[in-house]
Amino acid sequence: MRRFKELRAAFTLVELLVVIAIIGILVGLLLPAVQAAREAARRMQCSNNLKQLGLAVHNFESARRQLPTSLRPPSNVANSGEQSRVAVLTDLLPYLEQTAIFDRYNKAINWNQCVNIPLSQTRIPAFICPSNPDGGVLDTAPPGSTAAYIPGIASATDYSPIFGIAPGVFTQLLGIPAPDLFRDPAEIFTGVNPPYTYVRGFFPKNATINSGTGLQTSKGATFSNVSDGLSNTIAIAESSGRPFVYVKRRKLSGGNALTDTDASSPTTDRLNSGGWSRPASDIILFGSTNDPRGVLGGTIAFNTTNGHNLRGITYTAQGVAQTILGLPIATHGTGAPYSFHTGGANFTRGDGSVQFLSDSIDFRSFISLATVSGGETINEQ
Repeated sequence: MRRFKELRAAFTLVELLVVIAIIGILVGLLLPAVQAAREAARRMQCSNNLKQLGLAVHNFESARRQLPTSLRPPSNVANSGEQSRVAVLTDLLPYLEQTAIFDRYNKAINWNQCVNIPLSQTRIPAFICPSNPDGGVLDTAPPGSTAAYIPGIASATDYSPIFGIAPGVFTQLLGIPAPDLFRDPAEIFTGVNPPYTYVRGFFPKNATINSGTGLQTSKGATFSNVSDGLSNTIAIAESSGRPFVYVKRRKLSGGNALTDTDASSPTTDRLNSGGWSRPASDIILFGSTNDPRGVLGGTIAFNTTNGHNLRGITYTAQGVAQTILGLPIATHGTGAPYSFHTGGANFTRGDGSVQFLSDSIDFRSFISLATVSGGETINEQ
């Protein structure tokens, strides 16, 4: 009698384990590619956001014949209507399809007062890089009219106008004279001696303040001030992760920068920077360091930290009584160029174009890109 072989109805254990191992290897190979593709898409969206900001700047300049400027006017001009603090990004709202917010925004009062609070709290997609894990969190208002930080006031932006470069970057770090110094006209008016002085960036602060009257009657900065060329000058930088402190992609875990109200907390890592409606979210370049605490004032261009950590530093109505490279911090922001993209960050140039700069760029070359009339020969990386 003929015998037929029995058909096997299932895999053996060994075969099943081999299949599972192969699937695991394929998934392991595929996941990095998927993650890389997702990050490429996020980086492209970030670039598009900065492109929109560049276009908004040009439309503003075309309409006003001057560039927007963040205002931190003198407070001793009675009934001038000019005492409020207004950010560059606030003035760009109508050119970013945010007219509804701008029309309700009251520029006669500060960004953290009355009707401006719910508007400042608005999360605006064009201001947020999709690679930022903390995108759009609510920044605090620093001590001033109160003795403590006030939580939940302004939605954070990942993009910051560059208003200047610290003179010490040139004289102390690069060993060369500082070019094109800009003296804050509001401080000249109030008699501060010496006034806050820095190397002019694309958006110098208080540029429309008349140093003789303290009123907003002067002609602001224009494209003609950028003698280095619009295509050779960076105007807006990524500055992500604020008001938290990040060092080399690691968020410092001391306290909670969003909720801690202590004006001199010895445990909370925080920056004075973040909210889109805050003039303090504009940045001045100091250069970065490798200090694990988050410290500015070194010869690294960007991406080691997103700003100067105020942990344990008292913030009063006059701001911070500390200097970086000899320049007072005071009430000016402590943010810095920083991104969550691998290998660099996006920057908007004066001509409205966007470029991804490598974070290994030579420090001198990077600073040359930020001056508006330095006359440098630029060797980019």
